[in-house]
Amino acid sequence: MNVSRRLLAVTFAVVAASSARAAALEMPAFTADQEITAGEAKTTSKVYSSGKRMRLEQNLQGNKMTSIADYTQQKMWVLMPPPVGCIEQKVPFDPKDPSAASGPGYEEEKLGAETIDGHPTEKYKVTTVIDGKTYVTYQWRATDLKGLPVKVTDDANSYEAVYKNVVLGNPDPKLFEVPKDCKSFGNLMQGMGAPPTNQ
Repeated sequence: MNVSRRLLAVTFAVVAASSARAAALEMPAFTADQEITAGEAKTTSKVYSSGKRMRLEQNLQGNKMTSIADYTQQKMWVLMPPPVGCIEQKVPFDPKDPSAASGPGYEEEKLGAETIDGHPTEKYKVTTVIDGKTYVTYQWRATDLKGLPVKVTDDANSYEAVYKNVVLGNPDPKLFEVPKDCKSFGNLMQGMGAPPTNQ
């Protein structure tokens, strides 16, 4: 997988995980800069969250890409330049998602307190055991930002996602509006390389 597709895959995984957490936890409304690092690949996004929907704006190899995730509908829309356009994908709540905030075998362990980017945080080890397999992530939840995880990583350090310049409050509702001409795909990554079909 090349760098741009690796970043896309990690970005979508983080958005899906955020949707899963938000389905079980009340997420605050905020605006922030998000940095995702996966190996040698790194991307920066502008993030807007209404508490129910999240919008990410980023540039990948000179192309602007915007994604919108709806926590209640468990859907994601990705807006890209032509000829791809707008792609829609179902993002189901998956209890096997190691970042999910509930599900069988889910445990949280508070590890202590740390300061991340000037924010006092409580560090948690989140463990999910499914079918005998253990998934572990670490979350740094800012106590001054209503528990928003300002940093998330896994036990293999395969990726790190951090929020910076966080401002609490409701963004403009228009930022979460989705174009009417989106195409639906069962698999988002396949859809980006395949001819789309209308719903």
